[in-house]
Amino acid sequence: MDPGPGTGDTEIWVDGRRVYRTGAGCPGGLVLDSDLDLGDLTVGAPLTVTLKATSGPVALTVGELLSVSSYKFPPRPATLRPLDADRPADPDGDGENALAVRADPADPNRPVTVMGIWRGQKRISLVTQTPGRLSLTVANRLAAQEDWWDFDQGVRTTAYDGRFLEDGEPFPVTVTPEGMSGDWLVRLER
Repeated sequence: MDPGPGTGDTEIWVDGRRVYRTGAGCPGGLVLDSDLDLGDLTVGAPLTVTLKATSGPVALTVGELLSVSSYKFPPRPATLRPLDADRPADPDGDGENALAVRADPADPNRPVTVMGIWRGQKRISLVTQTPGRLSLTVANRLAAQEDWWDFDQGVRTTAYDGRFLEDGEPFPVTVTPEGMSGDWLVRLER
């Protein structure tokens, strides 16, 4: 029985080894990054990428993440709209429902570290006034990395699984900004 468009399994194979599968008829998307183990690939050497799909439209794009310093951003507005801190719930980040990390107003590119207590946070929200990149580590492990290319204050959210943390355990949260020229806010939320 045909499950219908876009509902089949999708697999990506690199040099004969499966590196990704949506599984069980679930549609999915994937950005391959440096954390994905692709084996012993050599920069500049040819490789074979095979995309297998059981049904529905499929697209594959292969590229390299552009460094923030090499991108020409749009001109900065004379006045930036204040950061919409009300978009993520509980903007105070009092630790009960969320833990917030804010930009240093004197230097929005300075990394900021705060200590938190693990309370089962399930979501990460990131918002910024300006283009650039924010990298978030939780307990010294990369938890999120997001890029902005404009001044539109888009909120990025992602699910988070801190399975390596115990309830009540203290942990450091570090946000490392790159190319930022304005305010930003990162929150771990319950």
